[in-house]
Order: sequence, then structure tokens, then C-alpha cells
Amino acid sequence: MIPPRAYYLLVNGKPHGPFPADKLRQQFTHGILRPGTQVSADGFTWRPMEIVLAEIGVPNEPEKIAVAPAPPPLVPASSVPPPPVPERRFLPAEPPRRPKESNSAAIALVWILGVVSVLAIALAVTFVTHRLWHGSPDGGEGDFGQGESVITPAPHPAAPPPPPDVPVLVPVKPPAQAKALDTVALVAKCGPSVAMVSFANGHGSGFLVEANLLATNAHVVGNRDNANVRVFFPDASDAEKGPHNGKVVYLNKDRDLALVRVKSDLPVLKLGDSSVLRKGEVIVVIGSPGLGPGGGVLKNAVHTGIYSTMADLRGEGDFLQMSLAVNPGNSGGPAFNDRGEVVGVVTAKGKFVEQVALCVPVNDLKFAIESAK
Repeated sequence: MIPPRAYYLLVNGKPHGPFPADKLRQQFTHGILRPGTQVSADGFTWRPMEIVLAEIGVPNEPEKIAVAPAPPPLVPASSVPPPPVPERRFLPAEPPRRPKESNSAAIALVWILGVVSVLAIALAVTFVTHRLWHGSPDGGEGDFGQGESVITPAPHPAAPPPPPDVPVLVPVKPPAQAKALDTVALVAKCGPSVAMVSFANGHGSGFLVEANLLATNAHVVGNRDNANVRVFFPDASDAEKGPHNGKVVYLNKDRDLALVRVKSDLPVLKLGDSSVLRKGEVIVVIGSPGLGPGGGVLKNAVHTGIYSTMADLRGEGDFLQMSLAVNPGNSGGPAFNDRGEVVGVVTAKGKFVEQVALCVPVNDLKFAIESAK
């Protein structure tokens, strides 16, 4: 079963999300999302909404909305007679009267009095404003007691709450990319949390994904639920090496995944996103392959290569194909990107070809972990 995907929306130039596919369907069906809205599965690569919805099986047209009937057609102006123009009477205009001659000295006096009046009013207004803002000259006590005048701006009206069925989009920042590690630093950081898992007469690999929870392949534990296994951490300190007793608590034969409950204080490994893998990315695998009958085991051996492509095996689903060498005993081990994030679980190798390893996508493992809770 393929796990549900999460998506980001680009609204007003800012990413929003993440949202599950069902939430996109609801928003698109109710016309909340407009055609052309940019959608991303990882917060970095944006595609038109129609393309993403077509990929996940959502109809590419929103719900039809009732539209008001169109207004009746307009009658051409040429077929409607113009309204009658009322008869207007015009009275003969009288010639403008000539102003009487005035005394220039009187006009100048009136002008001066007007200017003086304006200045007096301006001074009075300035004095009153100064008292209102800075208080009275006696230190602010005046007739109304000590204090300062405070002008309180009118409150803005509160925005109406959104309808209960409409989700509120909160801008979120895309997840920050972890810093790339060289192979030596990656193995030193992640190697102690990679385990060798023994069952019956065989063994495989595994790794910690949560506190006291280890992931491996279903075939490593004999495809048996509730089976008891032995877990050993080759690169851990002597107090943490083990061996430890483990018990299978989840099994998915279709995707060859199993989860084992084991007591351990070692750090858990970070799970990445297998859907954003790019062809050519560096891949590092840690596991414990065997050397054949009587040949012993290479504990937590390191293999490097690149991510090649997505392999579609009929009847078995999609697998990540890595161009690197793995052998029996690597099954159930983690495949890392160059940032130390688990992107796949080693499950098989090419039978008649070299340097071909198949891994279960880590997004399937995330779904298994949620199902086991």
C-alpha cells in the first residue's frame, strides 16, 4: 500500500502546508483553489495544480456553481425613437455691470486688517494646541489635575472568522535541507544505530527508526509475525552492542517490511523523503553481508553507489534501484543519501546482473510505522 502524500500550496508567493491529498480534493471541489495554483510535494519544486491533481486522481474541474440568469438582450438603439427634447426659452443676457470705482487706500486698509486677523487666529490656535499636547504651565496640574492628554486611535474592526469548513492557511517555511556529509562522517554518525538481525539459521540487517523500534525485511525474520529474534549492534559501544532479544511487532509481506521491538538507548536514524530522490544522487548502504558457507560475516560493511531509477516490478510494486553492490545479509539494512537520511530499505539484488540493488522506498516504511501504532 502506498502511503498518502503531503503537498504544499503557493499562495501570494508564500508556501502553505503541508496538506494531504484529500484536503486538496476538498478545497478544489469547493472552488477554494483556483486553476493554475502552484502545488509542490516537497516545498521546492512547484507544478500547476491541474497536473498534480491529475496524477493523484482528483477531477480537473471544480464543482459547478449556480450562475444568475443572463439579462434580457438589449434592443438596438436605432429601433428606439429618441425622447422628445423639451423646448427651452433663452432670455437675453444683460451686459455686465462695471464695478464702481473704489478708494485704493480703503482697500489697502481692509487687506491689512484681514492679514492681522488671520495672524491673530493662528497664534490663538497654536497656543491652545500647545496646551492640549504639553499640559498647563503649572506642571500639568491645571483645573483637571496632573496628567497628560492621550489620543487613543479608534480600534480597527475585527476581521470576520472564516467559515468552519474552510481550512485556515498558515504560511510555513519549507523544511531546511541538512548539510551534506562525506562517507566517513556519515558512517561515524549513523553506523552505531545499524544492527545485525539473526533468526533461525540466517541473518540480515536492520536499523533503529524510533525509540526501541527497529526496521528490517519481512524475509529476514522468516515472514513470521510475533517471532523472536536476536539483535546485535556491531559499531555501538560495548554496553550497547548486545546481543539483545527482539520481538516482531509488525509484518508486511507485500512490501517485505518488518518492525522489531528491542530495548536500546542508541539514537534513531532520520528518515528522508524517497519521492524527491534525483537520479545520480550518492547513496551509502551499511549492512552485514555474509561470505558464503563457512566464510563468516562482514559486520556493518559499507557500500557506496548512486540512485539509478525507479524499478516497477509487476505484481510487487515500485522499488528504488541503486547502482551498487549488495549481497545476502544486506537485506533490511538502510540506504542513506549524502545527508545521512534513510531513503530506502535494502531488499534484493540483481540475480544475473552486477551492481543492481533494490530498496523499498522509505515512504513505505513511514506508512508501516504509523500502521503499527
